[in-house]
This record gives sequence, C-alpha cells and structure tokens, in this order.
Amino acid sequence: MVDVSITGILIDHTELKAVTGDSYPVTLEYLDKTTTVVATVVRCEGSRISFHFPETLSDGKLEPPESLMQVYRELEMDWLKERIS
Repeated sequence: MVDVSITGILIDHTELKAVTGDSYPVTLEYLDKTTTVVATVVRCEGSRISFHFPETLSDGKLEPPESLMQVYRELEMDWLKERIS
C-alpha cells in the first residue's frame, strides 16, 4: 500500500493486471480493526493502481461504512502520533 484515504487506496503491485473499471473486494486490517469494501480501479500507471471505494459516497455525500471509518481512524491517529512525537 502506498497511500490510503477514506475514499480510496493507491497500491504498487507488479502482478495484478488491473484495468480501469475493474472491481475487487479489498480487505483493510489495522490493529484489531478489519473491513472489506469493494474497490474500483480508477487509474493504472505502471505498477501503481488507484482504487476508489464507491460505497463511501451516497447521493454525492461522504458516508463511508462505519467499519471503514474505524480502520481509517486508527491509521490516522497513529500517523498523527508519529508526526507530533
């Protein structure tokens, strides 16, 4: 994983031959939090693949699933702790 946000993920993967529009189930795990969401490929550049989590948006509003929010919050808190320390 290169980067993650509440609406998607960027990975660097040499074996996955993804095409824009493909969808995959993606499981995110961090500490004791786990969630599986559908991720749709939005861009492929070399070995880097950008995915969007469609279920994070509802009628144009950000409404991610609670399980995704829990994983993301834990990641964000640890990231912030590292930057502040």
